[in-house]
Amino acid sequence: MYLLNIQFSYKNEGLIFFYQGISINFLLLFLLGPILLYYYVKEIHHLPFHRSVYHSVTLYFSSKKILTLQGYLDTGNQLYDPYHHRPILLVSSAFLHIPYEKAILVPYETVQGKGVLRCRKIKKMVIDEENVFKNVLIAQSNKEFHLHGAEVIIHPDFMK
Repeated sequence: MYLLNIQFSYKNEGLIFFYQGISINFLLLFLLGPILLYYYVKEIHHLPFHRSVYHSVTLYFSSKKILTLQGYLDTGNQLYDPYHHRPILLVSSAFLHIPYEKAILVPYETVQGKGVLRCRKIKKMVIDEENVFKNVLIAQSNKEFHLHGAEVIIHPDFMK
């Protein structure tokens, strides 16, 4: 590339070289730069990150009540039932309401404070129409999720 730049951009008269016109480096940069940038961005969108974090979650409460939601795998979710050591799935309160009379109360502690989750045992849960889990506790989350459309936070133990 240096040789091409010298041959096309510089003019020589004897031992003296002087700059004439546009450098070949700038031409290649302006022609190849957008093409390389286009292919780079195209490949970035096909990374498996999105598929490894977002999953389809189907909750079976009974034979008639079935709920299919978009789930987000949160590796920081370490909520367990302290009595039977079952992992807990968090569901947005917009899709689930668990009355206190039928709830299993599970204490939790986070950086922001302590509290009690209202949980319920469901019949079964299916993730991505492949993985079937029974004996699952789901909890109603009173805080909204801001996870690009996810309504459920999946415990990492479900994806092992």
